[in-house]
Formats: sequence, C-alpha cells, structure tokens
Amino acid sequence: YEVLRGNDYKERASNIVYFLTLSEKLIDLKNFNGMAATVSGLNHSSVLRLEKTLKKVPQAKKETLEYFTALLTGKNNYAEFREMTHNCGFPSIPFLIISLKDLTALLNSNPDSLQDGDLNFYKWRRMAQIIHGIRAYQTVGYTLEEDPEIIIYLRKYAKYARKQGDDK
Repeated sequence: YEVLRGNDYKERASNIVYFLTLSEKLIDLKNFNGMAATVSGLNHSSVLRLEKTLKKVPQAKKETLEYFTALLTGKNNYAEFREMTHNCGFPSIPFLIISLKDLTALLNSNPDSLQDGDLNFYKWRRMAQIIHGIRAYQTVGYTLEEDPEIIIYLRKYAKYARKQGDDK
C-alpha cells in the first residue's frame, strides 16, 4: 500500500528502495518474519506491474529483492533460509511459516501409533522439538530504543486503518 501511495513513478521507486532497505535492516535485527512480510508485499502483483517504477529501482536493490524472494520460495524445503537462521542466535523472530509447515507435515504424514499399537514416539518427539524451538525464540527480547518518528507514523497509520475499517 505504501509503495502505491507515491505520486509518480520516481516516488514509488523511492518507496520500493525504502522497503528493501528496511528488509535488509530486518535481517540485521534477525527479524525474519518481518523481512518475509515486507518482501511479500513488494512481490504483490499491484507492485510488480509498475514497469516504469521498477525501472527506476537501482539494480543492486533489484538483486536484493530477487535474493530475498528466492529465500522465501520454499526451494529444497527452505534449505537456504533454514541455514541462514539456524545459528543466528537470539534475540530473533523466526519465519513461523516454516515451523508451521513442518508441524503440518509431521501431523499429516505420520501415524499417531505404529502398526503394533505402540505410540509413534518419533512423531511426538519431533513435534515437541519443533514447538520447543518456537518457544526458545520467546526467551530473549530485544533491547531497542523508542524512535518517536516511528511511533508517530504507526499511530497515524493505525488511525487511518481504523477509519478505513469504519467506512466499510
């Protein structure tokens, strides 16, 4: 939405560069879910069809978008993304869709019990490991300073969003 608010293609290109820079900062902060959300927004069809706008985006930023997009495609079961996030340390915010897909796959592709009637301990142990991994991210928080400009922007945007919801 913010990209499309630009008055001309140069301003929209500047907005795209801003969000790509934001995505890079989110990676630096190890906020993988935020990066994924930002990149998903930039890959929305309403942005991708802005040909004149995209021509004004510097090549280096286009390559950044391509790289982040490739990370999020799920190729080889998110192998490259998993590698990047595996040893990143805390605090960090994971890309939860990967854990949710793992849980869904385990739940749907493994029986609750074995043929002899015994509990399928592999399934339940693996599910517990995934859930434990998600919970581990909640143990360490960020220590960031408040930025008054960001707070003002978010309040303004929240007010706008509420107004849009009331209009429907």
